[in-house]
Amino acid sequence: GYFIEYCTSYETDGTKWKTKKDIPLMMDNPKMLHTNSEMYEYVHTLVQDFENAVCSPTFHNSKGKHYSEYINVDSLVDYWMVWNFLCNNEFGARSIYFYIEDGKMTFGPIWDFDQTIGNVITVATKDAKGDYWVHDKKNAWFKEIMGDPWFVALAQERWFSIREEIDDLITSVDVYWDYMGDDAERCYERNGVRYYVIRQPEANDGHSLTPTEDYQLIRKWLRERVEWIDENFTRIAPNVD
Repeated sequence: GYFIEYCTSYETDGTKWKTKKDIPLMMDNPKMLHTNSEMYEYVHTLVQDFENAVCSPTFHNSKGKHYSEYINVDSLVDYWMVWNFLCNNEFGARSIYFYIEDGKMTFGPIWDFDQTIGNVITVATKDAKGDYWVHDKKNAWFKEIMGDPWFVALAQERWFSIREEIDDLITSVDVYWDYMGDDAERCYERNGVRYYVIRQPEANDGHSLTPTEDYQLIRKWLRERVEWIDENFTRIAPNVD
């Protein structure tokens, strides 16, 4: 197969290219794909055909093919769902992975989720109930696809099918805190902030959150985000703007 990263840093000594919508792609494996012109053309054409379809008003490209003919649709739904549920601030900036196998693109694995669940690192915590769906910063693949009623219906169905697991996830936050909260506070008191560095004085009043504050933030943020998605997924056509 072929393993590809969508990343705006565009830093690699291997194969890289930009699509017609200016999406920066880098080959993670095989890294030097461009040394085989036949393989490179195969990957480049498949990805471009997908983009042409997903960015078309009809969701079909000039070859008459729907974008679903180029991808594992379930993987795309799940991938989009995770990034939106946890509000990854880097969606469309870096660490978006997919691989090509058996002639189709499959999205995943999930990676690089430090700027999620309200944690934006360089600014104050991000609102869980803001009136937005997270989409890629290039305003291409993951924004355009939300204009497709079929994809929206699949996403709605998937969300409500995993709601019980989502509730279990939130409950697990309490379970883990009960298990390790006291130890986390003792480590914080002894060592202070060792990894996290506040880069802007106005963020969180200029100090890092304590483990207790982090726990309370995560718990509150997750519940508010679930409420927002529940409410907005009752709409037929969510607004991504």
